[in-house]
This record gives sequence, C-alpha cells and structure tokens, in this order.
Amino acid sequence: MTAESVYEAEVLELQIYTDEKLRVVYSTSSFEPDSLRSLLILDSSFNPPTFAHLGLINSAIKLNSTAEVLLLLAIQNADKPVMPAMMKQRLSMMEKFSHDVPARVMNAITTCPRFVDKANAVASRFGEVEQIYVVGYDTLIRLLDHKYYPGQALEQALGGFMAMCKIVCFIRDSSQYGTAENQTMYVERIRQGRIDGVPSAWADRISLMSYADHGLSTVSSTAVRQACRTNEPLHDMVPNGVAEYIRTNKLYK
Repeated sequence: MTAESVYEAEVLELQIYTDEKLRVVYSTSSFEPDSLRSLLILDSSFNPPTFAHLGLINSAIKLNSTAEVLLLLAIQNADKPVMPAMMKQRLSMMEKFSHDVPARVMNAITTCPRFVDKANAVASRFGEVEQIYVVGYDTLIRLLDHKYYPGQALEQALGGFMAMCKIVCFIRDSSQYGTAENQTMYVERIRQGRIDGVPSAWADRISLMSYADHGLSTVSSTAVRQACRTNEPLHDMVPNGVAEYIRTNKLYK
C-alpha cells in the first residue's frame, strides 16, 4: 500500500469505525507516553505545511526545549473545508515536513473540531501532559468566540481548557485583525477584565510572539496555493520535501 492509501484508511477508520477522538498516525521516532511531560501542539489545516508553520514551532521550542511536538490535523473542522488537498495528501506532506522540525514529532488526526474537545482527546491519549498550543492571533480570537459554545458561558465552556493548557500566540499586522499593537492590546484587555465573559486570569496562560521577528509575515498556505496556480517557485515558502510532493502530485493547480 502507498503512504496515501494507509493515511486514507486511517482517516476513514477514525471517522466511521471507532470511538477514538485522536489517533497518532506517524512519529519521527518511537516514544513512551509515560515519558512525556509537555507537548507543543500545532493544530492546523496543513494545506500545505509551510516555513511559517516551521517558524512557529521553532520559536515555541525555544520557550520549552524539552517538549515533544504534536502536529494535529482535524478531519472535521469547524470553519475550513477539506479541499483543495485531500486529507491523505495533507498527512503525506505533514510526514515530510516533520523531518525538518528539530524535535521529536508526532502527527495525529482528530475528529474534534473545537480546541476544548481536542485538549480532552489529547489528555485521554497522553495523560496529564502539559499542553501548549501554538496558534496565530486569528485562532486565539476564534477560541474565545462565544458562538462556538452555544448555551454555555465562556468561563464554563473553556475553564477546564485554560486550566490545563497554555497558549503561545503569534501576532502580525493584518488588514483583518489590525496592527500587532492592537492585537497585543487585546490580551492586555483580557488582563484588565475588559473582554466580556473572559476571566482576567486567562491572560497569564497566553504568551505573545511576533511573526515579524522571524521574517514570516508574508508566508502562508494561501500564498503557497496561489504560487502554485501561477507556477511561481516554492523554495522560499515550503521545505524541499513538501515542495517536491506538491510538484509530483500537481497540487493546487
């Protein structure tokens, strides 16, 4: 069987035939769950994985050099559609991408679309490990958006998550979300108790870093897909293994 066939079977089984919420489908080396103390978790659509993803991970590793890395792909996403790359193709790119990460990496799939459910699934799989989620500012906003927790107060819905997890949030100037300064002020407003329904203590669980400090402000999966459509080079946007996979499989044309 090809790698894609194996990944396709894993996704199908998790979706339909098991009660599992999370499954590790690839690891760069063997690991013992009992030895894990903390996990740096990058939850993304990986469509495709880019140097921006790698920069986020590398920066987060500097904050916690002993942590393992978990690349997490939700096969049921609250906001993003499956296309244009199929799940089996994304998992194949994640496998190639993981070898560029300077730490032990596990790649996993989950049926949980919300972070609070993902954290519970990670805890069920790995026990009382410290979970550190590496996110962009847009993801932080979605995490704290009341609309994803109908019928629940935010503190009730996310209290367990914020007690169990930490967040490393990357900010950048954005036409949609404002300047990096404005984004920094959002977390400060949380600290001051000025965001409706968000406890001020949660600000202590959020660490801010800047895309601009790593030269990543223009790199994104969207930019890679556009570059593929216009036949532009990818060497400055994705690792070599990912670029070769995209070319071989004619993705994003």
